[in-house]
Amino acid sequence: MGMTFGNHEVKYLQSHFAGRFDDDVNMLPQWRRLKTLVYQRYGTTVEALDWVIVNRALKNQEVDDILSLIDLILSLPPTSVFNERAFSHMKLIKGERRARLSSEAMSDVMMVKTQTASVKEFNPDAAITRFLTKTPCGGQRRPDFCRKSKTSEAEAEQNIEDDGIGCVELEAEKEAEEVDSESDDEYDETTTFSKLKQHVVCMEMERESENQ
Repeated sequence: MGMTFGNHEVKYLQSHFAGRFDDDVNMLPQWRRLKTLVYQRYGTTVEALDWVIVNRALKNQEVDDILSLIDLILSLPPTSVFNERAFSHMKLIKGERRARLSSEAMSDVMMVKTQTASVKEFNPDAAITRFLTKTPCGGQRRPDFCRKSKTSEAEAEQNIEDDGIGCVELEAEKEAEEVDSESDDEYDETTTFSKLKQHVVCMEMERESENQ
């Protein structure tokens, strides 16, 4: 019974997928050799084995065709539940408000929705470490880099403008003082000239009165 285990299934699968393998390939000898190699190498731990480990360990052991057949069977979903669940997610994601979502963005969102772990099982440590150490382009982050804020730049410009306005106001005050001093000087000269003129007129009037 142990030696014939799976023979009928292997014959049926080989006939069903006949177009994917060469006509002269006989799967039964490879299937018997595969069982022998697995039991010889792993013994009583067969039930705990993962197919990926078996496939990698037994390649190039004259059982490549039966390994390809088993890979083909394991890659086929037994039901359409996963596809139906994916379509339900897609309808919820791409609704009326997100009707213009591109195909690439939709594919990325669907990959996150269907392939990532649940919130309870998700461990964000690796993502946080990558975010803190790497940029989206793959470069190194600069944690000590300090960018000048727009507020400080605006305050510096305002201070410069205020200093400039203050300088302009001081210059304007100096010019005003100079103009006032010049006007005072002109006023003094005008006053002195008018007084001298009045004095001369008074002297001439006194002379005329003496001559009469």
